[in-house]
Amino acid sequence: MPVEGHPFGCRCDPCLQLLPRKVTGFAVTPEFLIRYYKTRVSESKDPNQKITDIRCATALAMTDIKQKTRLPLLIQLKWEDRKYILRACEENPFYEDGGYATRTIHEQDPQWVQGIQSLRQLLVDEGAIGPDEEMEDYEVYEADMEKRIRIRRRLWRKLDFDEGLCSRPPVEASVDEDSDIPEF
Repeated sequence: MPVEGHPFGCRCDPCLQLLPRKVTGFAVTPEFLIRYYKTRVSESKDPNQKITDIRCATALAMTDIKQKTRLPLLIQLKWEDRKYILRACEENPFYEDGGYATRTIHEQDPQWVQGIQSLRQLLVDEGAIGPDEEMEDYEVYEADMEKRIRIRRRLWRKLDFDEGLCSRPPVEASVDEDSDIPEF
């Protein structure tokens, strides 16, 4: 749906901002990625260890999961429920040539299908998802970028506090400032 007065199929920035990217993958909590790092990636394998860099731990956890599943996974924040989608594929209207391969294209690749099965089993074994959970589609609107950034910042502050990396709990924003963002 283009901006009023623009032709159908217009690819100007304001029109593209109205179109969603559809990402597909499994939803996990940020706490899962931290726990996975502590118990599977770090040298000590101690679930009670304190980590000094939340972002680095999350990135290393994702790298390990990518290596085990042989999937080029990325993460996408679902700001509404503060979970991450371990993104296996995406449909993106920003790319004229179609961008990333869609799920339909990937499902014809036996290596990708095997990687998804490995990912699903890993997530079930680690308690990140239930045994009956499937991949989900999530629409990402560029217009929501500011909300995603604010939520991600709060999420990292909360994780930093939980790990003892800061002494003060995260301060919740005023209702007027973030009335469209759900509370923790």
